[in-house]
Amino acid sequence: MKNKIIKLIGMIGIAGILCITGVPSFGYINNSQMVVYALSHYGCYDGSYSYFKENAAKEAFYKGSLDGQFSKPYVDQALKDGLVTQDQYNKIINQLKDVGYLTESEEQNVTSSSSVADTSKAQSSAADNAKSSASKSATSSSASASKTAAKAEIKIKSVEQTDATCTTPGSKTTYYTDGTKKTESIPATKHDYKLKDGKDATCTTAGYKTYTCSKCGDTYTDKTAALGHDYKLTETKAATCTAAGYKTYTCSRCGEVKKQMIPKTDHTPGDWTVKKQAGLFTTGQKQQTCKVCGAVLKTEIIPQTCPLPLAGVAGIAIGTAAVIAGAVILVRKMVKKSSKLNSVQE
Repeated sequence: MKNKIIKLIGMIGIAGILCITGVPSFGYINNSQMVVYALSHYGCYDGSYSYFKENAAKEAFYKGSLDGQFSKPYVDQALKDGLVTQDQYNKIINQLKDVGYLTESEEQNVTSSSSVADTSKAQSSAADNAKSSASKSATSSSASASKTAAKAEIKIKSVEQTDATCTTPGSKTTYYTDGTKKTESIPATKHDYKLKDGKDATCTTAGYKTYTCSKCGDTYTDKTAALGHDYKLTETKAATCTAAGYKTYTCSRCGEVKKQMIPKTDHTPGDWTVKKQAGLFTTGQKQQTCKVCGAVLKTEIIPQTCPLPLAGVAGIAIGTAAVIAGAVILVRKMVKKSSKLNSVQE
């Protein structure tokens, strides 16, 4: 299908060049009479009729016929081949009449839908038209000749064209020597953007892509946000009661490294250990250490075994000695006094 479309466009382009440059096109008229539509765009697509028929290009044929690009014999054949409806056929013929493209005999010999459906009726109608034309040939031959001559002299006088851009439609106006003109709209071409410049986004930097139209230079930019790091755990060191631990994370894209610290754990208390035994009048010492690392967590004093302090015991001893000494002295005094009394009595 694509090849057919390309071929159709090519044939239309060639026919268009023939129209613009004034190269004559040929068409066949009833009664096998060949008329040269020279120096006119009337009938300039006649040579492409078979392709329009093969590809059922009905809409294109209809629009071209309204503009006089197909001569009446081909329009008649299109009605028979089903390329146009009877209503479209009538509109085309009226248009060709108004512009002055048809000869008098062509104006009289107009095909109807009944002639397409019934060949015998068409032949009868053609015979009647032939008789009518014959009866009027004497009076109309000079008018028909002058009309044909006038059409043959129609040429392209000038062409004005405004080229289309990517955003604005253009136009083409063709002026003919008979005072008529034809204006065609040229669609906007639309932008044809191509990648001109770009930078990929990274973990920390945004990226972009800049596109430029190859026709008009218009540009636009698509921005891409920074990707952010994609950290993966690559190393772990457990924390202890004497040292903090950590976890190491590395970005899979750029290699960026970060560490997450793990606080030291608490000590695990063990049993108490006596470091110094307590004496009668001296204190002892005991310690509690960590089961894991052996660090000393607590130290406590072990009381002396004697409930009284040494100073108290000494005081009591001194006091007791003083009491005994006093008693001895007192006894001695009493004995001495008693001896004196006994001496006196004697």
